[in-house]
Amino acid sequence: RVIERCLEPDPALRPSSALSVAAALPGGDPLAAALAAGETPSPELVAAAGGPGGLRPAVALACLAAVVAGIALVARVADLAAPFYLDVDKPPEVLVNEAERILADLGSAPAPADRAHGFVREGKTPGPKRLVFWYRRSPRSLSEGRRIGGFLSLTDPPQIVPGMVGMRLDPSGLLLEYVRVPGQDEAPSTPPHWPAILLRAGLDPTRARAAAPVATPPVFGDERHAWDAEGASGPIRVEAASLKGTPVWFRVQHSRAPSDDERSLPPFIPYVILTTLALAMALAYRNLRTGRADREGAGRLAVLFASVTTLGNILQEPRGLVPPLLLTGVTHALFAAVIYSGSYLALEPLVRRRWPDALVSWTRLLRGRTLDPLVGRDLLIGVLGGIAITLASHAGSWGDGSGDRWSATPRLLAGGWSAVGATLENCGIGVGVSLFVLTILAFCRQLLRRTWAAALATFGVCLLVFVQRVPDSLWTVASLALWGVTWVVLLVRPGLLAGATALIVTLFLGNVLMTTHLGAWYADSAVCGILATVALAGWGFKAALGGRRLFGSAASGGRLNGPVRHDA
Repeated sequence: RVIERCLEPDPALRPSSALSVAAALPGGDPLAAALAAGETPSPELVAAAGGPGGLRPAVALACLAAVVAGIALVARVADLAAPFYLDVDKPPEVLVNEAERILADLGSAPAPADRAHGFVREGKTPGPKRLVFWYRRSPRSLSEGRRIGGFLSLTDPPQIVPGMVGMRLDPSGLLLEYVRVPGQDEAPSTPPHWPAILLRAGLDPTRARAAAPVATPPVFGDERHAWDAEGASGPIRVEAASLKGTPVWFRVQHSRAPSDDERSLPPFIPYVILTTLALAMALAYRNLRTGRADREGAGRLAVLFASVTTLGNILQEPRGLVPPLLLTGVTHALFAAVIYSGSYLALEPLVRRRWPDALVSWTRLLRGRTLDPLVGRDLLIGVLGGIAITLASHAGSWGDGSGDRWSATPRLLAGGWSAVGATLENCGIGVGVSLFVLTILAFCRQLLRRTWAAALATFGVCLLVFVQRVPDSLWTVASLALWGVTWVVLLVRPGLLAGATALIVTLFLGNVLMTTHLGAWYADSAVCGILATVALAGWGFKAALGGRRLFGSAASGGRLNGPVRHDA
């Protein structure tokens, strides 16, 4: 009934001549006439509304300067709130060399056909965490046997091929775990020199006490060993196994070590997602039949999501170009395009009918008017809003002293093109989430009849969906309130483009390993986020000027206050 109420106009308010008569009157507002007639305005009509927009050169320049200053402030506060770089002792190249030296000490292994390495954060949220470097090599390609939709890691593909070797090191290069899959014709060798291996783990062999093994090795071994030792953080348990004299497993377990950072969704969540998608697709089909859907906008969004998903995955995982994985990657990209474009066909007409003012600049952008002054204005406002949101988030973590040092995935330490791929993916995430929240806002406004009440209700929904834990300090409460209020206000006015831009910038600057040490090897994701934010701000600055010169008279071909062209 709620959907029907939001979508079905009152038959008494549908005079076919109302729109044409109001549009023909001098100074008439076709958009207001369409709403008064109970009709859903077309995307072209929405794009023609709203006036020219734009900003005065002095205001646009001040906004650009505020963007630069805001980025610098975000980087500084991020260093104080989440100093992840304190855990990064050595670059990956040095840790790979350490891993190869440890392999030489542990015994022979087949010549590798493929190698891989990376970082992972271990520990659940909330709880203790630590950064771990993993390294593995295999006698055949690591692209075989990969899990669908996953990234290459220590456990994907599974370590089941004879000759596969994997290990975990701490950031200083000390051995935490070693696993080698033995072959069926394993040749006998001399017994391993366990004291040397204990030294590789940073333990003193003379102070390690032999103990009874209790852990089950992940691979077969004919001998098992165990030691108890004392470390700086408390008791340490060491378990090991060998086969015919060759070490096949070695693990150091600290008493306070965090468990693996693998969180699973509640069992009902997949059913909720599938039900929601089914309803969205049914609504999209209905909008297509009735002619309300924005086919052109949905088509361009489908191309956008397919492009950023494919390119982002390939850049983050170059092995995705291998034929077996390439087909999977393309399938995922097409699936994302269908889901996002179908959801847009289902939800956008609702917003356009009940809140078209929020879609003016967004619709102009989808119609290819990339340098429209109103588009530029909303882009600049969105960038500033995203910087404010990110700053509030970091400031809240810094203020309560319980900030997560690793506020972003350690996969970003791969740097280079992988960081570029993550930045591209953030664009799609920002647009999709913003459209979803704006739809909730439109529903709430229709039901509650008051914009402020709808904004409060939407803010509450965002807290339930996006906040993973109950705030434990006033700093956190204040930062969450500022975060949510700023974003919802941007969605209310200026609208979707400003709100989506703000969320994208929040991901650019807050979902990366932000730091002021931009020359360090670990700063690639921060550099990508900063450059992407500056590029968005530069685009908005140029468009917001409306063709006028920054200094002097207006440039030819662009008058901000000239006649407005109505595409409708």
